[in-house]
Amino acid sequence: MTTHSKSMKHYLVSLHGQNLLIRLRGDLGKYGFRTKRYIEAASEDQAEKRALRLIFNDTDLHRIILNEEDDPPSIMAEEICEIDRPIEDDYKAIKIKYYKENETSSL
Repeated sequence: MTTHSKSMKHYLVSLHGQNLLIRLRGDLGKYGFRTKRYIEAASEDQAEKRALRLIFNDTDLHRIILNEEDDPPSIMAEEICEIDRPIEDDYKAIKIKYYKENETSSL
């Protein structure tokens, strides 16, 4: 069953990743990231699922993650906003911005 685009809504989904063991600019460490994805979906719940699926299937991201199976990264949607304009293909993915996690936060 195909959903017609008129019934689809437009969402901006803010995503937050944590506990990623990666080598960034030569420094191996734990990093987090923030990014956004523009999603067309019938509901907010569906938009969240689609945005997370896009990140989990991002081969560029998976290529740099070095976590062991017993220490997986965490990725979640932090905010989902319905927007009233159509989504242009050039804006569906926004660059991932990494930050170094505080080494003392786990103490």
